[in-house]
Amino acid sequence: MLAAAAVLVGGTSIFARYRTQIPLDGVLEVASFRLASGITGDAFHRSVPASNAFLQRQKGFVRRRIGRSSDGDWVDVVEWASMEDATRAGEKFPTEPSVAPFAATIDMSTLKLVHYSVQSRSR
Repeated sequence: MLAAAAVLVGGTSIFARYRTQIPLDGVLEVASFRLASGITGDAFHRSVPASNAFLQRQKGFVRRRIGRSSDGDWVDVVEWASMEDATRAGEKFPTEPSVAPFAATIDMSTLKLVHYSVQSRSR
């Protein structure tokens, strides 16, 4: 209901005005997965800091958020300044020794990786 009411303000879409006022760019890299057999949430969390350090050293890194659903699915969302930055980091990730413990906690057969262009931001 709120969205329908907000669509037109003064004959112009509020979302169109928002887009023209704030340049949108960047990429959301969304990885969904389950943990490898025998890996606990605590073990997974212990592996995250080293992978965070790697990501933070990469050009274009903006932020990272990791979440878990009630049924054990995990999501790792990394925001990058550009697709080029995401691609460059993604090419380095598999051979980076410091992230090997993190990668070992993931059931790779369940891993799905998708890149989305940023379309909207709120502050």
